[in-house]
Amino acid sequence: MPRLQLRGHLKLVMRAFVLAVIAVGFVPSALAQLSTASVTGVVRDPSGSVVTGAKLTLTNIETAVKHESLSNSAGNYLFLSIPPGQYSLEVSAPSFTIARVPQFVLAVNQTATIDVSLQVGSLAQTVNVEATGELLQSSTAEVGAVVAAKQVVDLPLNGRNFTQ
Repeated sequence: MPRLQLRGHLKLVMRAFVLAVIAVGFVPSALAQLSTASVTGVVRDPSGSVVTGAKLTLTNIETAVKHESLSNSAGNYLFLSIPPGQYSLEVSAPSFTIARVPQFVLAVNQTATIDVSLQVGSLAQTVNVEATGELLQSSTAEVGAVVAAKQVVDLPLNGRNFTQ
């Protein structure tokens, strides 16, 4: 009878071992599941050209957490590993008005593509030029200038005595 108990116990241990191996086999697939999302897109101007260096701010509406990014030389931007939730997007660049994308929802393992078109804004800057350039006589090759009488008197002349 002790042998029968040993065999039953051995079968139970083997079954537990097989179940453990099967469970460990499923762990990598469980770890591969993502619980984040991402947002990508292109920033363009009204003519369809890309806007480089645009500042993008992705804001979680529920938690007020902000993520920032810049568009690259191809106008592309990317936000990775973003927790799912409700977001808004704000895009700004010099000489353009600020573009706002209203509330949208990011789901688990979603890659949202949001292309943004910026409108040309007004410059609140004034440039004043204070210097004037030399005026050129473009019709002739003559060079001339007006010399005042005092300048003629003060000119060093050949034959004048330096002690005077």
